[in-house]
Formats: sequence, structure tokens, C-alpha cells
Amino acid sequence: SSLASSIDKDNTNTEKALKSLKYNPASRKFDMKFPVIEHWYKDSDLQERLANTCRQIGDQQRRETNVKANMTGWFMHEMDTDFEIVCTEAIELAIENSPSEVSFMTYDCWGAIYKKNDWTKTHDHWPSPWSFVYYVASDGETPLSFPDAEGEHVIPKTGDMVMFPGWIRHSVPKHESDKKRIVVAGNLHIQI
Repeated sequence: SSLASSIDKDNTNTEKALKSLKYNPASRKFDMKFPVIEHWYKDSDLQERLANTCRQIGDQQRRETNVKANMTGWFMHEMDTDFEIVCTEAIELAIENSPSEVSFMTYDCWGAIYKKNDWTKTHDHWPSPWSFVYYVASDGETPLSFPDAEGEHVIPKTGDMVMFPGWIRHSVPKHESDKKRIVVAGNLHIQI
């Protein structure tokens, strides 16, 4: 029965992959630039509180998401004012960098702590127009990678917020440092 369950899970994952933007039969390759915005937002007290909250919560997702690291729940901005502060900063950055004047709202927001050998699968956040990652603590070596952009990546430092269109595929390679990498990440949607 475990073999049958494993096969069913593989078939479901294959179906999901075929529906993704990259593998959709209607997809075409475009050679164009997309914004990847880097913004420095250093607040040591906030970062310390966020790190403590992530540590206290632990791994609520049991590594069953694309993030193969300790991860909080999905809607931390609704439960914790420090996460809400990060989301407000992300919304302001999105407004500054959007081609049209629109209002944004946080759809979801979570925290993650990467220990040595933790990583994140390549994925996207469709249909979110903007996704962001705020680096509460960074080793300055483990990148945020954009594999469809010819090896483009960002090597963030503590206090960096990186924002990019949600449909762009991204990943985090295996974290090789002994220093923990702590992030707050989320997605913004247009508020109607």
C-alpha cells in the first residue's frame, strides 16, 4: 500500500508540474528582463524578535512544502505584529516599484530557519504579482537563485529585502554554512 501511495503522489506531482507555467504546453520562451529589487531594511531589534519567534514556533510544516527547512505557519502577518511590520515594508516597496498605481495586501507570510544542508525546491508563487524575502539573518553566502534567468542569483546579507514577480521560479541551494539563515517570506496580491 505504501508503494501505491508513493506512485499516486508521484502522479499528482507530475500533473502539478505539467500545469505549472514553465511546463505548460502554451509556454514560450521570452528573452526579457524582470525586476529583482534589493532593499536594505536593517532593524536589529526587529530581527532579533523575528528570529526568536521563528525559533519558538519551530517546524509547523514538517518539511512538506517546497522549503526543506524549519518553517512557521503560512499566515504569520495575521498573528504577529513583527511579521506585519515586514509585510508593510514589502507593500511600500511594491508600490514604489510597480508599473501601475495599485493597492497591495499581504496574502501570506511565513518564517523559515535554514540549518546546514537545508534548501528550497525550485518553485514559483503564481498568481502573486510580487513575492518577497526578508533576511533576518544571512551567512552572506547562500543565494536566492533564479534558475530560468541564466544562473541569476542574489547573495543577500542580513537586513536585505529581495522582491521579485511571483511567477518567476526561484530556489535556495543547499545551505552549507554552520550559521543559520533566517528569513521572513511572503506574497502580495492586488487589493480590489
